[in-house]
Amino acid sequence: MRMTRRIGAFALAAGLALLLTGCLVSEKPLLDEHNGRATPIAAGDYNACKYYDQNGGAPECSRAHVAFDKTGLYSIKIDDDGDDDDKPLSVRFRRLGGGAWLAQLGETSDTDNMYYIAEVEGDDFIMALINCEDLPEALRDKYVARGEMKVDTDATIHVTTCTANTLGAVAAAAKAFRDGAPISMRARIVFRRLAAAD
Repeated sequence: MRMTRRIGAFALAAGLALLLTGCLVSEKPLLDEHNGRATPIAAGDYNACKYYDQNGGAPECSRAHVAFDKTGLYSIKIDDDGDDDDKPLSVRFRRLGGGAWLAQLGETSDTDNMYYIAEVEGDDFIMALINCEDLPEALRDKYVARGEMKVDTDATIHVTTCTANTLGAVAAAAKAFRDGAPISMRARIVFRRLAAAD
């Protein structure tokens, strides 16, 4: 799977263990300024905390700056190591209904774009990487048969990646992933707005 340093950096910052689990990707962006204009998280500074599962344990937290433009394109910079040279990451959102959004990380046609599910819980904005292996087999088979998805397994590291080529396939996968388990049981990153004094 082709992946830019920037996409990999966000995945690591989010603590979503890409090297251990497969993900849902597309070879070209499926959300753009026409169908990915939702703005579910306000601009500002946040505490971004990584949780690896639902079993507790101390989260790993970093400061994050969130901004977006008039087309709904977000710029999210997570300061994991104090390196001011880290470039912000491009994210777009599309409302799925039921209090959830589809999030697309990346906006280029020459690198893989990754997909997340996002929800609001109280004061928290939560994003979880959509894991291909957690999608129902029947759903994967359906979109593979339609030619809208490829499913590849790397036998060496036991990772399965779903590569979608239509927004319909990505949206269906996101809804199935959302319905499979509460987001609080997923590997996730939780954004909480910092007070002005922080």
